[in-house]
Amino acid sequence: MSRKIVLTGLSVAALVSGLLVISVVAQEGGKSPGPKVPFSGGASGEQVTITGRFSCTFCSLSHPDRSCGKECCIKCILAGDPPSLTDEDGLRYLLLTGEHEVPLMTPVRMDLLGGPVTVKGLLVRGKGLRAIYVDSIEKADMQVTLTGRLTCTFCALSHPDKPCQKECCVRCLKAGDPPALVDAEGNLYSLVSHEHEVTVMTAERLELAGQQVIVKGLLVRSRGLQAVFVDSIEKAGTR
Repeated sequence: MSRKIVLTGLSVAALVSGLLVISVVAQEGGKSPGPKVPFSGGASGEQVTITGRFSCTFCSLSHPDRSCGKECCIKCILAGDPPSLTDEDGLRYLLLTGEHEVPLMTPVRMDLLGGPVTVKGLLVRGKGLRAIYVDSIEKADMQVTLTGRLTCTFCALSHPDKPCQKECCVRCLKAGDPPALVDAEGNLYSLVSHEHEVTVMTAERLELAGQQVIVKGLLVRSRGLQAVFVDSIEKAGTR
């Protein structure tokens, strides 16, 4: 669907309204507010460091369930669409330049669109709108190496105090139950394939079910769910 067609159904007023109805919470996604800091532009807010997806506001509002790619975001930004940040809880922040009359979107920052970034700056709120006067935007390193027990999600949730055995896990996984990793602190990570239409649980990985393993991949969080796009799964202690 083209931008022109979408705008026929979404007026500019509707887009502005969409921004204004976002609820304001005392703590953004569990982030403790810092002390109020004055800003040269007249606003006051809290210094924050927030990691999330760097996007154009048009697409993050018009199809929030479907992320757009870098090329789409660049076109939107070049057309005048304001950039935004969406954190792991789905909260959106309008991104503004930290210096009056100095463009926010440098060529380096344009290249980061569509991906995970860490934004530092001054968080301000105004009648339903969250915005950050940006000090820095850097690519977020979400690659992780996690050690824990490879299990089926069914058993990890239904009886977390009683780990299931390999045979049970294999039966659950073969029935379509999603694989998971439980670390030493009890944190649960859903394991997903990093390749489209390629299963994460190969025959070799099924043999590791119920055991301690090392998982490497890309960690993502979204509205309470944390998952790892898996690059490798190896038995712990093999190296």
